[in-house]
This record gives sequence, C-alpha cells and structure tokens, in this order.
Amino acid sequence: MPKHRLLIASPALFFLILLFPSHSSSAQPEFDPKIPSPKSILGHEIGEQFTHFFQLEQYYRSVAQVSNRVQLIKYGETYEGRSLYLLIISSPENLGRLETIRRNLQALSDPRKTALAEAETLAKSTPPVCWLSYGVHGNESSSAEAALTVVY
Repeated sequence: MPKHRLLIASPALFFLILLFPSHSSSAQPEFDPKIPSPKSILGHEIGEQFTHFFQLEQYYRSVAQVSNRVQLIKYGETYEGRSLYLLIISSPENLGRLETIRRNLQALSDPRKTALAEAETLAKSTPPVCWLSYGVHGNESSSAEAALTVVY
C-alpha cells in the first residue's frame, strides 16, 4: 500500500476517502508485503466471480488486523442488519490525528466562518481529501470489486 494515502471504505456502500499529502515521496507506490492479497482471503481473483458482502467484510477485517496503517470503524447498519464500516488507511501519524483532520476540513468548508490567515494555516497542515463512493446500487457488483482493488 502506498505510504502516503488515507482511505476510508465502507464494505456495504463502499465509501472511500483519499487523503494525500501535498508532496509525494516517490513516483511508485510502496506495498507492505504483510497485507494479504484479495485472492488469499477470497479464494478467487478480483472479478473472477461475485464477491459476497461477508467476503468483502472478511477481507477488510484481515487487512485491518495486520496493518498499523488501517482502522476499521463500524458506524451503523443497513436495514438488512449488515454492518457499515469506514476503512481508514493512512500513515500511523495521520491515523492518530483523524479528529484534527476532520475539524480542519470542517473549518475549511465554509470561508465565511474561517479567517483567511487561519484557513491558509489549516490548508498547509491538512491533507487534501477525495471522497469515492462504491456500491450505491446493490446490484452493481463491479463497484465492490473496484473497492477491493483500491484498498489492496
């Protein structure tokens, strides 16, 4: 996994948020060999067959268990009783300051409420964010497969 990302993923609705630093340490991502491949957990390559919710959940739990760069947080349930999660992937330093990052982004979201000088300071110390949504339609299996690929 690249060392410079913070991803958030929900295995039911598959929300990903990517947080990137303002600079990159290398052009090629570095992968942690202890992160299991999707095939090692699912028993099939991504896209070879339908990946069920319980398999997605199992993969995300497996990744969270072996990495100090991942937090898996349950934030609710679907009407069918399936857990909804945020899968957060980042540096240990960013994981330790998630609440600060959230507050900074909230302050930056409305220029009428944050003074320019404060906004400039927050912008320099807060990673940029990109929200990716996977699986907003339950019958679209390709989105879950894409989320697995991004998380791996």
